[in-house]
Amino acid sequence: MSTGHFARQFRAYYCMGAATALERLRLACAASLLLDGNQPIAVIAKECGFADAYHFSKRFSATYGVPPGRYRRSHLNLDADAPLVEAGLKAMAATLWPPTAIEQIVTTSAPPFLRKGRSYGQSFTVPYGLRLTEVRFMLATYSSTTSGITVTLYRGEPGQARDRLARKRIDPMSDNTTEWLTIPPLEHGRYYLELTQPAGTPTWWWHQGNVAAVGGTAHIDGSPVHDTNFIFSATAVGPAATRTAAH
Repeated sequence: MSTGHFARQFRAYYCMGAATALERLRLACAASLLLDGNQPIAVIAKECGFADAYHFSKRFSATYGVPPGRYRRSHLNLDADAPLVEAGLKAMAATLWPPTAIEQIVTTSAPPFLRKGRSYGQSFTVPYGLRLTEVRFMLATYSSTTSGITVTLYRGEPGQARDRLARKRIDPMSDNTTEWLTIPPLEHGRYYLELTQPAGTPTWWWHQGNVAAVGGTAHIDGSPVHDTNFIFSATAVGPAATRTAAH
């Protein structure tokens, strides 16, 4: 298909040019970042493909009716996906940013049970354009019915500044069971899931050797265990699903 034929077919179907459609997709991604994160507007502009913050602000204001700073501060009742819905582009956005699982699901064994004062952890990375909405992880108790554990999700990783995002106490635990944390959509970046405050004989299934690429690794007491992942699955969604996931 020639470029000219594609352009004509695209305009006939969407009633707009491909460049306009691309801009709407970028603006919807930016709107999600404004509502769900705390990145500077200049950074969001660059990451979403705009030349600079001034150009981004002009185009954002023309589409959403308010500048990006006011959109973020006032928490106006504006749907980040409205430009996509209006132009019939939401299905395209879902194709461009489909839900993704960042996961290690193959398991080989379980490490010794976690002892008092120690920790198990797993770092992973959510790619650009996606938002983290849920993390699942497979725990065990070595048949104990009185074990417990505290699970915490951080932005960042050991040895760096970290922000605590969610915490859950699981007590009592069930043996060989998948547990989870569900959170409001969180922007792309590095995350760290940590098990602490053990009671009884809790542990976390893991896999060693030929591990999945998750943008991170297993940790014991904050130190990396190379070529090892704990068993987990992190669900990340694109802009078209973010606002639904948040409600």
